[in-house]
Amino acid sequence: MPLPPQHQQLRISFPVENWPGWDIKELSLTRFEADFAPALGRCDCSRAKTAAAKKGSVSNLAASCPVVLSVNVDAATHDDYCSDSPIFHGVAVSKSSPPIHLALKFALREDLIPALLHEAHMYSAHLEHVQGRAVPYFWGFFMGFLCDSSHGMAVDGDGEPIACLVLEYWGGTLPMRFDHLEKGIRMHILHKLGEIHQCGVHHGDFAERNVLYSDEDGIDIRIIDFDQTEPHMCGRGDKGCDVLQQVGRDMGL
Repeated sequence: MPLPPQHQQLRISFPVENWPGWDIKELSLTRFEADFAPALGRCDCSRAKTAAAKKGSVSNLAASCPVVLSVNVDAATHDDYCSDSPIFHGVAVSKSSPPIHLALKFALREDLIPALLHEAHMYSAHLEHVQGRAVPYFWGFFMGFLCDSSHGMAVDGDGEPIACLVLEYWGGTLPMRFDHLEKGIRMHILHKLGEIHQCGVHHGDFAERNVLYSDEDGIDIRIIDFDQTEPHMCGRGDKGCDVLQQVGRDMGL
C-alpha cells in the first residue's frame, strides 16, 4: 500500500447524541506539516499555532491532492471522550473509495499540542520507511481553534488551539503481558522494534500498551506512541544493540 494521500482539511463528525456531556458536533481542522520540527527534539507549538491561523499557509500541497478527509467518529469508544487527550476510532467516508478505518488522537489543550506535534514529526520525518510495516500509516497532523463555548470552530486564530493526529486504525493492544505471549510473537515484536531503531529512533516508552496486535491475516504487530522518543544509533550487529538486548531480556527472550 502506498503512503496515504495528503488531505488539506480534516472534517470530523461526532456522535453527540450518544455522548452525554460532549457538545462538539463537528470539527474542521487544517493540515499542518510537522517536518519543520527539530530532529528528535521537543516542538514548540507557537509556530504551529501561528501557521494554523493563516489560511492557505499551513500546507504546500499540490492542487491535485484530495482536499477534504471526512471522518465519522464511532460512538463505541473505549477511551474517555471527556478527557483532554482522547483517542477515537473513526471511518473515513468517500464516494470514490471503500470506508477506511482511522485512529484520531487529539490534543484539546494548548499545552498538550507539543507532544502530539513531536509524535507527528516522528511518523512523517523519521518513520516514513516503516509505515505499514512496523508502525501504522500516518494520515496527517491537523490543527484548528475551538470556541470557548465548545459549540463550534473559531476563525482567524481566536479560541483554544487544538490538534489531531490521524493514523491507520490497526488492531488492538496486546491481550496480555509480554512474558505471557508465545515466544514467536515476542520475537516478532522485538524485530519490529529493531526496524524502528534502524530509523534512528529510540521509543522511550516501550510497553504492552504501545503495541498493537492483529491476527486477521496471520499474526502481525505495529508499534505506536512516539511522543517520548530519543535519537538512537543502533549498531545492531548480529545480536542487536544494548537497548534491544535489554528489551529482549525484559520480554523473557
